[in-house]
Amino acid sequence: MSYNINLGIGRVQNTTAKNIFLRDQSLFEFCRSTVGMKYDSISDYCDEYYSKPKKGKYFGQIVTPINLLGLIQTDENEIVIENELAEKIWKAKNERLASYYMNYFLCMWQYPIPSTKPNSGRDLRIFKPYCLLLKMLLELYKINPREAYFSTYDYSNIFLEPDSDLPRIVEIDENYAKNLIGTRTERKGQGIGQENGSLTYIINTLAESDILTKSNDLFEDDDFYIGLVDSEAARIKAGFIIRAYGDEYFRFNSADPSGVHADITSYSRFINNISKFDQWRSCYMSITRISEFYEYCKNKGFVYSEDLIRRFVLSLETKPFLLLTGISGSGKTKIGELWTKYLAEKNEAKSIEIAVGSNWTDNKKLLGFKNVLLDEVDAYQETELVRFIREANSTSDKQYVVILDEMNLSRVEMYFADFLSALETLDHIITLPNGEDIVWTKNLKIIGTVNVDESTYMFSPKVLDRANVIEMNGQKPGDYIATVEESDDKIYASIKDESWYSWYVEYLEKIYDALGGEFAYRVVDEMSEYLAINTKLYGDDITLVHKFVDEQINQKIMPKLHGSKAQLLPKLDALEQIVDSESYPLVTKKIGEMKNNLKKGYASFIGD
Repeated sequence: MSYNINLGIGRVQNTTAKNIFLRDQSLFEFCRSTVGMKYDSISDYCDEYYSKPKKGKYFGQIVTPINLLGLIQTDENEIVIENELAEKIWKAKNERLASYYMNYFLCMWQYPIPSTKPNSGRDLRIFKPYCLLLKMLLELYKINPREAYFSTYDYSNIFLEPDSDLPRIVEIDENYAKNLIGTRTERKGQGIGQENGSLTYIINTLAESDILTKSNDLFEDDDFYIGLVDSEAARIKAGFIIRAYGDEYFRFNSADPSGVHADITSYSRFINNISKFDQWRSCYMSITRISEFYEYCKNKGFVYSEDLIRRFVLSLETKPFLLLTGISGSGKTKIGELWTKYLAEKNEAKSIEIAVGSNWTDNKKLLGFKNVLLDEVDAYQETELVRFIREANSTSDKQYVVILDEMNLSRVEMYFADFLSALETLDHIITLPNGEDIVWTKNLKIIGTVNVDESTYMFSPKVLDRANVIEMNGQKPGDYIATVEESDDKIYASIKDESWYSWYVEYLEKIYDALGGEFAYRVVDEMSEYLAINTKLYGDDITLVHKFVDEQINQKIMPKLHGSKAQLLPKLDALEQIVDSESYPLVTKKIGEMKNNLKKGYASFIGD
């Protein structure tokens, strides 16, 4: 059977994950149709398959990308056999998985084609790994991002022994990069891109990477450019590749240098090692999620440190139970919600949020109960959480995230004991009140938020031992505002040009320092919103601005202050030094009342 189609593979310009694995009549579908035939016959077979007269271009247009990507394996008799990994990717019909394969290939490639002429950029028997390209580019970026490109001339100089077609290994460091820049400057305008052959096959394939980018606008000549994508996410991924694997992991050396045919099987097995791919994909997926989630939060106006994002993501991967603790308003619940929304947009997660009540003394709110007044069949009253867990049991390709908000309003051991026990058993079984067993599967993640104050209970070692615990106390107001002021989801973008803005941010900083960080993101956002609305309605005369800030300190910050004389008095004294009694009458009055109450040994905003 033949298909009258045109893949558009010529000169490897469309070797994308979609064109290889996801299209009907894709490149890999063609590869599958060659199983059982001699490798030498593939180029001729293109005539029949594509219903085209022979033009002698199929080796370059079809067979070269096949070899480059390791899409075909052969046995000892040069008969095409099934490629297990490529078949696995193709059957999945999953664009994200196919993209992982492409990035995996871009980290593994070493195209084993014999040399046909000295110092050729394209026809080397062995190409140096992509990892080394990244090393060089990272070093170049330290010097000048505009010069982080990689020419054909550079390729020959770096990867070939002088006056030979044999590859060599070069350690790239900053000095080497500087020397490279120096020689490149001398050659500028001399037709660099035309020297020593072409790298079209490699360039166009590298251009599909989400780590590298390709551009032709750096110089007026016909050179090509391969540089790092100018984003934090891409740089994190590039760093991961280098740190995690290094050169040795990627090096492929053909046992038989006599020609391409002799190497097809060994090369394809190298690049399509399933266990190595699964290991790589797991690591790459993690690093992708970390970098993407960081950018996602920032774009939504919630800026957490890269370190916190990394700890959050990898803690959930390490153990499916995570506790977030910290002062109120530090973004504990929000980061859980953002995580589930980020994954949901990729169709990779579902979530449920449950507010823990102060009266939870058993597991009924989580696991349901048996109603003795009903027939046995209908007696069990299940909860939304139970239905959620059942779905997680039956769906393995998504994360199912449960957010338990204010988890320590009740004693955790009373209502959560079944889950704590399940974490420690081999089968992770949770037995429901009706005797049915459900499982805490690997894809079920539970995030608990924790506030530590007089209204909550402390966790026992039993609980803490079964979770990762991350403390979140936010940032200083000035640092926080600076990171989100351009976000459409925050007020700061609209008020940063106001005459009082700079003073206001500095004033928040002083209060924050004086109180030892007693408030977090939520308070800063809400105070700023209040100030923006009032100044818009009533004017921004400095007297009015002070009045509105006085109201907000009294309404949003002072209610958080309480404690013994030793705890509270230094904070009140520090705050009193900052606020002017005439401009801030509400705060001044409340400080006086609380100091007076401290004579009894303890004071709070409410009073006696």
